[in-house]
Amino acid sequence: MKKLNFWLLMSFFAAAFTLTACGSDDDDTPSGPTPDGVVGKWVGEWAAKPNDPHNLMWRYAHKLYYTIKSDNTIEIMESACFYSNESVDKEYDKPSLSIDPARPSGSYLIERIVHRMSGTYSLSGNKITLNLNKEGWGSDEQVEMMDLGQYPFTETYTYKISGNKLQVGDGSLVPVSPHNLIVYDWMTYQGK
Repeated sequence: MKKLNFWLLMSFFAAAFTLTACGSDDDDTPSGPTPDGVVGKWVGEWAAKPNDPHNLMWRYAHKLYYTIKSDNTIEIMESACFYSNESVDKEYDKPSLSIDPARPSGSYLIERIVHRMSGTYSLSGNKITLNLNKEGWGSDEQVEMMDLGQYPFTETYTYKISGNKLQVGDGSLVPVSPHNLIVYDWMTYQGK
């Protein structure tokens, strides 16, 4: 009888442990990137820097969207907006789009450039290689993409993920020649 009670007690503990383990799976769902790494939607936004005296580009604010898919395709969209707080520019003000970076208080949207790219990517260690073969420019959300034909381009950057943030490149300034608009600091994970 003692052996039977021992095995009943052991099976009770095993069942209790199993139920506890199953219950905790629901609570531990990660809110950030899944184990497949970079796959998902990422958004970064950089405000205009009105106190930067180095050049006239300080009035540009940027919003960047990466859609990285598990089939090794990638889509990139950037909205760059030129804001002015000078009253003489009021007549050129354009309405904001949802893809635009936040408009600084009291400013006018003078110019918007929407840039889209698409292609494939590959990962190796802490490097991401972008093989981009379609590109389009415009001033609104709908941009007609053109096949780059014999002019596709490939660029390789370091990348890292920390929590729900993705950084492509090392965060340092990158010359815009010809396509390095795609390299920015941390972007936030937005889900699949």
